[in-house]
Amino acid sequence: MDKEVDKIRIKRVITVKAIVTENFKKSLLSELRKTKENINIQIMQIESEARVYLEQLKKSGDLMRAQMIEGQLAETKERYSQGLEELNAKLQEAERLVYGTLYPQGQLEGEVEVSVGDDLYKKIAGAEIIVKDGIVEKIVEQEASLIEIASFSTIKGPDVRQ
Repeated sequence: MDKEVDKIRIKRVITVKAIVTENFKKSLLSELRKTKENINIQIMQIESEARVYLEQLKKSGDLMRAQMIEGQLAETKERYSQGLEELNAKLQEAERLVYGTLYPQGQLEGEVEVSVGDDLYKKIAGAEIIVKDGIVEKIVEQEASLIEIASFSTIKGPDVRQ
């Protein structure tokens, strides 16, 4: 049996943006460089371990498996190379950041309470949290148009196909 209620909690997107400061920029660049270093270390470890394994396979005469491993190794190296290219682009972007501008750090999922009589579109429009060196400076409620609301992929209506 259905039960009518006066309010419900729903999820919405909250965007987090950082005000670029000297500390933020240094921290971001440091994180990106550490990530790049870790990826390079992983690539070297994979190559080293693969070389040893391939030698063993070739000595044992398992050439089919050796070829398969070489193919997988090439694919893995390609994925890592693409990741490094993306990381290098992020590093260049981070180096060009201007103090005082906003840098999108990511999105969070938050809940909002919707009650009978509320403007649903305003409630689910989302919000922005602006931080400066990790401290919340401002919280901004966003407004969404009907077109934006209709494009939300998480909202599903009843199937009216006959």
